[in-house]
Amino acid sequence: MSGLESHVTVQKRAYYAPPWADVSIIGVAGSSGSGKSTISQAIVKKLSLPWVVILSLDSFYKSLTPEQSKLAFANEWDFDSPDAFDFDILVQRLRDLKAGKRAEIPVYSFAKHARLDHTTTIYSPHVLILEGIFALHDPRVLELLDMARDVRERGRDIDGIIKQWFGFVKPNLHKRKVADLIMPRGIENRVALEMISHFIEKKLFEKSTHHREALARLEKACRQEPLSDRVVILDNTPQLQFMNTILRDIDTSSEDFIFYFDRLAGLVIEQALNNVQFESKEITTPQNYKYKGLTSKGEVSAVIVLRGGSAFESALRKTIPDCRTGRLLIQSDLSTGEPELHYLRLPEDIHQHESVLLLDTQMASGGAALMAVQVLVDHGVALERIVLATYSAGRIGLHRLNTVFPEVTVSKRAQLPNHFFSRALSGKPLPQVKSKALNYTYRLAAWVGASLTVAGAGIVGFFLYDASTYKDYSTHSDIDVSQLALQPRRGGPKNLPIADVFIDDDDSEVKRKLKQKPRLVILGGGWGGVAMLKDLNPDEYHVTVISPTNYFLFTPMLPSATVGTLELRSLVEPIRRILSRVNGHFIRAKAEDIEFSHKLIEVAQTDPEGREVRFYVPYDKVVLAVGSTTNPHGVKGLENAFFLKNIDDARSIRNRVIHNFELACLPTTSDEERKRLLSFVVSGGGPTGVEFAAELYDLLNEDLSRHFPRLLRNEISVHIIQSRSHILNTYDETVSKYAEDRFARDQVDVMTNARVKEVQPDKIIFTQKQPDGSLQTKELPTGFCLWSTGVAPAAISKTLAEKLGEHQTNRHALETDPHLRLNGAPLGDVYAIGDCSTVQNNVADHIITFLRSTAWKRGLDPETVQLRFGDWRQVAQDVKKRFPQAADHLKRLDKLFAEFDKDHSGTLDFGELRELLKQIDNKLTSLPATAQRAHQQGQYLARKFNKMAQIAEGLHANDIRDGDLDAATYKAFEYHHLGSLAYIGNSAVFDLGEGWNLAGGLWAVYTWRSVYFAQSVSLRTRLLMAMDWAKRGLFGRDLISF
Repeated sequence: MSGLESHVTVQKRAYYAPPWADVSIIGVAGSSGSGKSTISQAIVKKLSLPWVVILSLDSFYKSLTPEQSKLAFANEWDFDSPDAFDFDILVQRLRDLKAGKRAEIPVYSFAKHARLDHTTTIYSPHVLILEGIFALHDPRVLELLDMARDVRERGRDIDGIIKQWFGFVKPNLHKRKVADLIMPRGIENRVALEMISHFIEKKLFEKSTHHREALARLEKACRQEPLSDRVVILDNTPQLQFMNTILRDIDTSSEDFIFYFDRLAGLVIEQALNNVQFESKEITTPQNYKYKGLTSKGEVSAVIVLRGGSAFESALRKTIPDCRTGRLLIQSDLSTGEPELHYLRLPEDIHQHESVLLLDTQMASGGAALMAVQVLVDHGVALERIVLATYSAGRIGLHRLNTVFPEVTVSKRAQLPNHFFSRALSGKPLPQVKSKALNYTYRLAAWVGASLTVAGAGIVGFFLYDASTYKDYSTHSDIDVSQLALQPRRGGPKNLPIADVFIDDDDSEVKRKLKQKPRLVILGGGWGGVAMLKDLNPDEYHVTVISPTNYFLFTPMLPSATVGTLELRSLVEPIRRILSRVNGHFIRAKAEDIEFSHKLIEVAQTDPEGREVRFYVPYDKVVLAVGSTTNPHGVKGLENAFFLKNIDDARSIRNRVIHNFELACLPTTSDEERKRLLSFVVSGGGPTGVEFAAELYDLLNEDLSRHFPRLLRNEISVHIIQSRSHILNTYDETVSKYAEDRFARDQVDVMTNARVKEVQPDKIIFTQKQPDGSLQTKELPTGFCLWSTGVAPAAISKTLAEKLGEHQTNRHALETDPHLRLNGAPLGDVYAIGDCSTVQNNVADHIITFLRSTAWKRGLDPETVQLRFGDWRQVAQDVKKRFPQAADHLKRLDKLFAEFDKDHSGTLDFGELRELLKQIDNKLTSLPATAQRAHQQGQYLARKFNKMAQIAEGLHANDIRDGDLDAATYKAFEYHHLGSLAYIGNSAVFDLGEGWNLAGGLWAVYTWRSVYFAQSVSLRTRLLMAMDWAKRGLFGRDLISF
């Protein structure tokens, strides 16, 4: 056995050198600007190896003295001289890497011209590339290099480095004679780059082949060699055989396996601890006897080799509960057999510990164990203090470990034959690397095959699921329905039928239980109502939804449906499907009135014979979410205009647009009539009007020219009439300007400072403010007019406002308090959300409420109390709690206090506080009538009702029935503006508030789509929207009318 290679020599015991002790080091040198770094990176990319490190010579600059630093900041210090580099440290670090040790690389700061305190760690790479102008200067470095390369300069002439170049760089380019290869043209020389990469790959291949051959020879050499006396094996007792039998039994449960492995692991750890150094210690027992025992000389820690070593952790904690642990992740390359360190975390003072247990479940060829020990040695742990505890170990692994590190102790369960391990060693050379083309073809075929398999499985799964949805209902048993559901009692102020019981109240056990719960009635199926249904606890309320339409409409995308970009069915979701989550009831009818004193809602609907029928629906809590209608603003002839509020409106607009196109193609249509038919007017420059105009322009530009005569494209005109000075006037000014510029480019006529006076069947009459301030009346022939300006209250909102009288002073919406309770209605019974309501921010009107607490403490009348700054701070907290929207105006309390302390008395009197609160009132604005606000209010009420239901039992037990339960239970509503967005024709704009806004082309369009896609109410509508967008791209928009 004496003829082995350098990796293995046989004396008394086989010797083995670890593979990472032979790192391949490449030196790349060249002048400044020659492309050294670029070539180094190209080599890394070409090799496609995970463990290639680039080491820059710049890291080894010497720290400068103060005098030298002054010269450096004046560009007069020679950084391109060999004397500027610390080659001693460089050589030492390269030798460490060659020896398989870690190397701490210094970090040099050119800003300070000094080394920083921290370093960068390099450990065991396959290849290290040393690049720098003097990488080939020091003979000691050349001895360590596996190959050296030089790069010729490319003749760069940059004014900023002329002084450095002629003063320092050029005189130092005399080291090319030591290079193995000179690369003219640097990175452009692809042939030389291929030569370098091929040379490195060949050397690595030879190294890995020699390594595997050496392992195979070592395996033969160590078969007859005795194990080291540092290997401690547990006695193979009957108890140990019993546990091994259970662990190897295929029928052993996972619980039993874990239990017995923990027992056996505990024995291995206890055996390992016998090698810890102990010292005598005398203690006193509870019986007051003296006892001479042993204690560890120092701290014992453990290092777990991931991932197998984690199995020892449970037993370790049971044996040494307070043991500190570290972790290493080491994996061996399957092709080369070389171990690679991926993760390292050790106690900082591990070098001071008395003993370190190294835990791993098994050791096959010993590569991971060798590297783990080397890592501990690099961190200052003495070899004789390391004890490896393992469940099983192969003979070759033990020999490798004990020949390289004979001082390490190994504690193991039992000796196993080498064939026990799944990983086998072979002396055969590695297979040749497949070509890139073959690898690509293989991967492509595998990807196609996997895709076809997944697609096929998906199709089969779909048809299996689809088949399961066809059900035969063959049993027709009797269904119990309450008599009150079929023949409701009469009552109320108008003696109408009262729907105390619904015909589906007994359809399931869940619904029968819900009959005993409080009755929650939601009027309307829009954004606010649906948001409530999605967040409401399904077990707390008997829910009923009353709406004239049985679907939820995704209103932000309605403009897209008017031109066929999206289908109408993609924007709607059945209310009953949403309502099923809370096991609720749906009544397709129109709410006409609410009898507050009787807690009854008057509902109207048409019966099968066309007659109107009315009935009452009782409630405990009712939420008004009825939305709003279009505001006519007193304009005549709006019956000739189109609106965009619901599905029927979108369908009518779509039919009219296509109808006008078809009429314009008739040979009997005159030029004047054709221009009128193709003149589209939008009254209102808000988001709805702007997005419709943009969608209409897209239809004309992308689809009309392909399917209709080209003449129509030149005759079409789109006009926007806006009463304000800008379109999108509620957005940031920059967003409005971007939209106007975009429309100007697309030839969409935007007329600002204009108001429509009358809409006639064939023309629009409007006035427009001139630059001199005068008004000019104009006429605009049109074949289509969309009215999208302003909102007005719904019929029931008007009825309730009149009934509540002085409590409702807003002409446009129902007023609520910050808890969304309808002003004037019984407290805690009636709520209003969405477009039909507005939150009343009358902070000054509650001044007595805010002062009552302070006045009571001092025994004064609230109107005579004087507020000190501490009192004012408490009042401000009360204001923020009751009116959350006022919080933004109460940030600088000290500034407000000083501003309104008119007499400089250091206090605020009643009048001064009133003026302060009035100023806050003036700054508060009404919440926007948007889907975003309605959605947030619906979520808020759902969460508040859930909380109130949770504490209802406690309130009832304590007989608490009156008082402001909403305020005591939940905080007031606070609106959070998340931004506004609009589509403006193959581009989109985003106003995020506080001056933040975005505008752009297709990337913004996809972002706009993504936002609304995420906000869609169900997976069904999301899929339909995605399919519609895909159909538009593949086939164009749908141009049929129906």
